[in-house]
Amino acid sequence: MSSSSSVHFIDSALSCTSPFALSYTDPDKKWLIRKHLILLLQNFPSFRPSVDVFTHNDGNIVNLLFATGELHVSNSASPINLSIWLHENYPDMAPIVFVSSNLGKFSTIPPIHLIVLKLFKLLVVIYRDVSDMNQ
Repeated sequence: MSSSSSVHFIDSALSCTSPFALSYTDPDKKWLIRKHLILLLQNFPSFRPSVDVFTHNDGNIVNLLFATGELHVSNSASPINLSIWLHENYPDMAPIVFVSSNLGKFSTIPPIHLIVLKLFKLLVVIYRDVSDMNQ
């Protein structure tokens, strides 16, 4: 279960109307963002929500929600640090995922197929079809 402080943080961030408000404008999509982010935190409790400025490749600057945490791939390897940003057009645009470049920290590097499989499972959790969320 996601912590109540994380849920409160997400609710506060999505309801903010100050100049620092998030770049999500559609109320229905905000509700879906909330559901998906809470689902991510429930399934991957090492992740924590946050808000920050995101600069796109074209220089466009937006305020977005993101979650950071560790993805445990195998027992013999160090976890992989990820940042998952929810695009301002989410869910019409997929999350933006950054993998920390901490390869030097691995005692052994897990096989790439395990990394890809875990990352895929994580993205399925946060980027579900809207109909799945309504069941």
